[in-house]
Formats: sequence, structure tokens, C-alpha cells
Amino acid sequence: MPSNHVMDIAAVCINYYHDEQRHDGRKEIRYKRLQRILYYVQAQFLVEMGRPCFVGRIERGEDGPVIPTVADFYSIYGCCDIGTPLNGFQLVSQIDTILIEKICKASMSLSREEMIEKIRREAPWIKAEKDGEPITDESIFTYFSNHPEELLVGVKTADTPSRIPWLSAVIGKLIAVQH
Repeated sequence: MPSNHVMDIAAVCINYYHDEQRHDGRKEIRYKRLQRILYYVQAQFLVEMGRPCFVGRIERGEDGPVIPTVADFYSIYGCCDIGTPLNGFQLVSQIDTILIEKICKASMSLSREEMIEKIRREAPWIKAEKDGEPITDESIFTYFSNHPEELLVGVKTADTPSRIPWLSAVIGKLIAVQH
């Protein structure tokens, strides 16, 4: 079970975008783009980490996935850049934050139209059929595990050392060394 709340993950994404904006003037993050990124974050975690990144319902929307909790909170920004989020992102582990930021970085290369087109070709969005219907973790996992090339960040194969069992072993060794 994930330990992250979707609003904490949203805060990580918003902060990453704002940090990048300050350094090199990259894209703004608007609330609909944020929801699309969160959808890809969830997909990446389900496939690569073997668990969801966050707790939160994902639904089909006209322009892509909608996470009602995020939409309710950030829709006040409309088509404007989202301001600085609450500081809840500090609750997200460093390992999760690193992967989330990689996904955010990869999302910057896609325009709004490219993201919408990409999502509309993917089975989880298609299978939901009507706006408001859930896009389940199971449908996301099934699709992206069979089409890892559609994720925003490349997935390591089972025989690649950076797969999560390897990471768990390294973390275990680091903890043992500290004691």
C-alpha cells in the first residue's frame, strides 16, 4: 500500500516545475497538466516499483485523466501557472521524489496537445469510455507493463541491476552499515 497522498505528490511535481522555471525558464505547470503527470507517475510506480505511488482516485476526463482531489484544489488556477504548493511534499521519501522528478523532467518535452493525444491512444483512458469513469490501477498496470515504451521514463527490465530488488538490497546494506 502506498504511503503517499496524491496532494503530496502533486506538491513534488509543482515544486520541480517551479525550480526548473527559475533555472532556465521552462514550462509552467497548470492544473490539467499536473493531473496528466500524476497519471504517468502512477503508471511508472505501478510498473517499475510494483506499487502505486499515491492514494487517490483517477477518472477519465475530456482532456485526459482527472484526479478529483487535485482538480478540486488546483482548478482555481484555471489556465494559469499553479502557485507554490503547501509544504506537504516533505512527507514523500527521497527515493520516490527522485523518480517523480525524473517523470516531471520527461513531461517537459511534451506539449499540451502531445500529452492529450498520447493519453487518448492509451487503453486505460479508452476503456474508461465516459468522462467520470474510473481509470483503475489494474488497467494502468496491465497496459503499461505490456507497453513500457509508453511511459515517460524508461523502465528497467527484470535483469537490470537497478530493478527494485537490487535497490532494496542496497538500502538494507546501507542501514546495516549505519548501525
